[in-house]
Amino acid sequence: MLRAFEITGRSSETISSIIHPMDSERHLYFMADIPHLIKNIKSCLLRDYIAYEGIMISITLIQRLAEFQEYRKLKLAPSLKRKAMKNPSHFD
Repeated sequence: MLRAFEITGRSSETISSIIHPMDSERHLYFMADIPHLIKNIKSCLLRDYIAYEGIMISITLIQRLAEFQEYRKLKLAPSLKRKAMKNPSHFD
């Protein structure tokens, strides 16, 4: 549906709304749901890094977190496994 309405979210161009088909005075806004946002962030990290307000976020930081919490009882991200972060694939 996003393609049909030409909704894009690239660094060079972001289009998140269209003119309402029944009322040209209004807009329809589109946004991704949380699981797709997380999937997109993960895909970006697997390819390269994310720059946010001058901070470079890479998969290395997540790998370090997985190593840090591996043998601890209290974990920041309990589902994050070190094994999956060694050489992460599309499915990890």
